[in-house]
Amino acid sequence: MVKVETKEAAPVAGKPWTRSYDPDVPASLVYPRVPLQAMLDDAAESHPNSTATIFFNRKRSYRSISDAAWRFANGLRRLGVKTGDRVALVMPNSPQFVIAFYGALRAGAILVPCNPLYTAPELQHQLADSGATVVVVLSRLYPVVKGARANTSVEHVIVTNIKEEMPPVLRVLFTLAKEKKDGHRQQFAGDPGAISMSQVLSAPADPFDAGTGPDDVAVLQYTGGTTGVSKAAMLSHRALVANTLQCRAWFINMRDGVDVAMAVMPFFHVYGLTVVMSLAVQGAAAMILEPQFDLERVLKDVQRYRPKLFSGSPRIYNAINNSPLAAKYDLRSIEACVS
Repeated sequence: MVKVETKEAAPVAGKPWTRSYDPDVPASLVYPRVPLQAMLDDAAESHPNSTATIFFNRKRSYRSISDAAWRFANGLRRLGVKTGDRVALVMPNSPQFVIAFYGALRAGAILVPCNPLYTAPELQHQLADSGATVVVVLSRLYPVVKGARANTSVEHVIVTNIKEEMPPVLRVLFTLAKEKKDGHRQQFAGDPGAISMSQVLSAPADPFDAGTGPDDVAVLQYTGGTTGVSKAAMLSHRALVANTLQCRAWFINMRDGVDVAMAVMPFFHVYGLTVVMSLAVQGAAAMILEPQFDLERVLKDVQRYRPKLFSGSPRIYNAINNSPLAAKYDLRSIEACVS
């Protein structure tokens, strides 16, 4: 696997901040020159049967996620995606996000994660500015993408319904009770370039080398735009690999292929992308995927799946600490909280 290799043990003369490090945390690391998707390759090879995703109680293994990511990569190539093309993701945390993210990387594409709460004008700016040619979107959000396509380079829109990754019984209940009411049932057949994700995933799972190098851009991460128009930060494969291994160096008790992480922070944000998704994949850990922060569902999932790592935000921690619901659930599995 893409492992943490120590270059210098802490503390180091001339680096006084290392005196604050935990005893087993190194002062610096050796960073392998590999693309970000190598971490999924390694996880699927070393721990194929370990759980990768938990989504509404449905589990998928690293072998299954990796296989789907290869199918998605080949499906993108069938659509004409070339190395260096931009693929935008407009989805909450879900298995589809993980599959599309690593599948696009394997196809040689550059990811453009977008906030699924954006309005059409907000999204249009990022699609146009990034030059995205493909958008992968949750069906409920398809009208937003449809309204944002004008004056962009978007050629294909890949649509997925959130129920596609639910367990069979829940999928039926969702279809009957929520799909139409909550706007998940969208008609896109006949729209220019629109295609279902299931059609894209019908491609073979044959591995190929897209020629991506560690210094190539992996992600165009847009800033929050709080002081003006949001701008794209160019994140290389090497930088994201380094960020992930730096995080892993602090979690010295993390066990490859065994541990569980709560994934409530959104993957479209660089914090969720790096400290949750990439870190979990690096250690072949299971991710409890929460599409949005629902306090009681998160507490139930902590009690049921026993995550060791909880990456959150002050708002989430305040909600837990100030809610009487917290006393109803066993949260003792959590060993590390990150903010």
